[in-house]
Amino acid sequence: MGQQQHLVYQHATTRFFGAVRRAIETSEWRCADPVASIAHGRLPRAPVAVQAAHARIKSLPLEWREHAAAVVAALQLKSGERERLGAYFTPPYLAAYVLNRLTAQGYDPTRHSIIDPAAGGAAFLAPLHGVISRSLQGRNPGKALKLLRGIEIDRRLARVSKDLLAWRVALARGADGPTEQDWEAVENCVEVADTLEKEASGNYDVVVGNPPYVRIGRDDYHAYVERWPDLTERGGYLNLSMVFLHHCRGFVKPGGLLSFVMPASMIGGPSFTAFRKSIADEVIAIDRIENRQRVFLDVTQDCIIVTMRRGVEQRSAVRIGSLAHDGRDRALGNIRLDREGGRWELPTSDVISTGRSLSELGWFGKVGPVVPHRWQERISKTRAASSVALLWAAAIRPDGSLDFDHMKANVNGHRVTVDPELSYVIRRPCLVVQRTANRKQRRRINAAVVDRRFLEDVGPFVAENHVIVLTPPSDASMADLRTMADLLNSLEMTALYDRVCGTASVSLKTLMSMKLPKFKAERAQKAA
Repeated sequence: MGQQQHLVYQHATTRFFGAVRRAIETSEWRCADPVASIAHGRLPRAPVAVQAAHARIKSLPLEWREHAAAVVAALQLKSGERERLGAYFTPPYLAAYVLNRLTAQGYDPTRHSIIDPAAGGAAFLAPLHGVISRSLQGRNPGKALKLLRGIEIDRRLARVSKDLLAWRVALARGADGPTEQDWEAVENCVEVADTLEKEASGNYDVVVGNPPYVRIGRDDYHAYVERWPDLTERGGYLNLSMVFLHHCRGFVKPGGLLSFVMPASMIGGPSFTAFRKSIADEVIAIDRIENRQRVFLDVTQDCIIVTMRRGVEQRSAVRIGSLAHDGRDRALGNIRLDREGGRWELPTSDVISTGRSLSELGWFGKVGPVVPHRWQERISKTRAASSVALLWAAAIRPDGSLDFDHMKANVNGHRVTVDPELSYVIRRPCLVVQRTANRKQRRRINAAVVDRRFLEDVGPFVAENHVIVLTPPSDASMADLRTMADLLNSLEMTALYDRVCGTASVSLKTLMSMKLPKFKAERAQKAA
């Protein structure tokens, strides 16, 4: 699919989703049968704006209309349910990319069984039925359904998947719509169940999917760690997608394939160390999805595709590729994965030479100690005895400046009572970095200089927990600090950080140890 065509399809569906959302919010409109009405029919009783937007997508390829129907079904879930279920469906261009990758690794649509363990919306099952049917060339038309299986925990989303498959079955034989026999034929293709409660029986040639990206909360954390102890070190961050991948490896026959769309945080996030170690031996390819802002509707998410071969000793080199912003598939070379859980540094499409790290250049970093909800009684809006300024991440502006007045207008308290002699009270020029990046920011690293004038106006300060404070070497000048801030705010730095860590949270350990862009790092070193 060409770039222009891809963007046209995406733009049309995005406008349609916007019209549907407004209709749901303002008039409580609902589409009773999204698949029949949106993917294959009309919306005569919908608001005018929805009808107009739907008219623009009626001419789109089938997979985009199916995607529109599935997303509308998700938008109609009750408040909070979509987030709880992780019901953000894979867009058609990404599903096609994953299936092409599987085919390149040996998936044979005419004979290999394949399962999607998070099948809501049939983002993979529907196009897979088309791929299998075309590969069979009309022979044994019922075989496509025999090779396909899905599991979905939510009954409503499973129903949408079955509807999409029933229409696919009808279209494959040239009919205008599904018959009762078609509905019966697909009924057992998608099982309503909790995938994590299913026995890992090793019956399938291929597992494919986009598992839910849901953070496992404190109440459930220990139960997950007890059941899957090698997923994470105790106390580390745990995501449901990790559990899905780990559990679903057991669905695959020896030598079979697994390909999941995963959050990119797994390649370098410190909490993913044990998880990387547990799967490294079976990974055969990693593809980075560069278009982080348009992967899923309503979510800006860094993603990778992880492809694995089950139970077979792999070569040391792993193939790395990317689906670039312009829609092109790029091969980025091969890397050796750290088998002990160290971060996996993926190559970038643009080669950036690297120099020394912040630590090697003599910088010291620490995370702000103030956790606002735990320090409520010590935080205020007025100056008091033993109080110092409290610097929140909101003070660090997108242009690299430090704006304390803007911060004061947008936070609940800018003074904090502490012992002014404690080591975490900052009294000298330094750099401050937003610890949690806004996914809509152009840059991943957002840094600002704390200069002498700021300290004269505001005084000593303590950083809030979403701020990283970088202290320079003792002999550094203000010019050195500004040079380093420019380096951290550069697009080259963002590209390098994306290569080693896809999480929105900026890891202090990663930031301090990663190599800086060489041409700017050399300039910073010479200035120092």
